[in-house]
Amino acid sequence: EDEFPELLKTNSPTHRVGGRSDENLFTSVTHTVPMESLQDAFSNEELFDFEKRVISINHSIACYSKKDTKKSVMSVNLPKTEAGIRTIPMLDVVKDAFELEREAQKETGVNTQVLDGMSGFVFTNRFGKIPNPQTVNDAIDRIRNNYNTEEVVNAKKEKREALLLPHFSCHHLRHTFATRLCETETNLKVIQAIMGHRNIETTMDIYAEATERKKQESFELLAAKAAVTGDYDTAYLALCINPLTPSDDVAKVVFDELIDAHSKYLTKQ
Repeated sequence: EDEFPELLKTNSPTHRVGGRSDENLFTSVTHTVPMESLQDAFSNEELFDFEKRVISINHSIACYSKKDTKKSVMSVNLPKTEAGIRTIPMLDVVKDAFELEREAQKETGVNTQVLDGMSGFVFTNRFGKIPNPQTVNDAIDRIRNNYNTEEVVNAKKEKREALLLPHFSCHHLRHTFATRLCETETNLKVIQAIMGHRNIETTMDIYAEATERKKQESFELLAAKAAVTGDYDTAYLALCINPLTPSDDVAKVVFDELIDAHSKYLTKQ
């Protein structure tokens, strides 16, 4: 594969974990990194790890379509890079979601699928198998389309411009989380470890974008508060020192336009 990378496939043995092997050629071994599952969390140690709210990311599931058929095929793989194998904190909302899922599965049934020798997967579809990632994106699309359709009707009735949701997928939600994390955490190594970025440059790019936008929001908020309270000098200064304002003259033009457009809501000088 190193010599002929064009022959590398997603189902290559070097990219798969588990699976059936020839017992005459290979001896049985124990995985050094176990699969984590709420279904199989029976020991005190496993429960304590869950109560500590820690998630171990040590495998991934690849889903791809065969060229000759529309059928999707799944396989268990190791993360693409060593940085992808990591332990991250479990947020309160995530822990609540896991517990809700466990309670729901007491009624609907747990995941019974065995994939590449591994079982006990946390999430399941109505057939007791691993959900196809595309079904989640399809659900997001249905929610977005239903909202946009209703918003267009409401906007027309209220004679205003409709506020429509753009297309987005699960991967966009990962980027959103990374952005929000950068807005609240200043340690780049912590952010890199949580997100599993191989290169610190990737983390730095997201951090720079998030903090620049946050600075702009802070300046705009300061300007708005100052104008509303009648402190016009401070409001004008906030616009002048905004890193996105090219010059004081431009700040003056923007400031005058804001005052003129919202004069009826502002404190009189």
